[in-house]
Amino acid sequence: MDGGDDEMLIELKGPALTTFATQSQFAQKWLKIFKDIINTDVAYASRLQQHYQLLKTSVKDKQERK
Repeated sequence: MDGGDDEMLIELKGPALTTFATQSQFAQKWLKIFKDIINTDVAYASRLQQHYQLLKTSVKDKQERK
């Protein structure tokens, strides 16, 4: 991969703004606030991870029932 691809992969790991969507003037600021919260509040970050796993499991279960 070239440097641009590496940068994109780093950006996509964790919270990120949608690259090709129009963002408000406050989007970067709110993203920074969110990143600061999940990097300092371990319990909250853990709850987000648990919720994400529940969502993935639910989607997988629905796909398997088709």
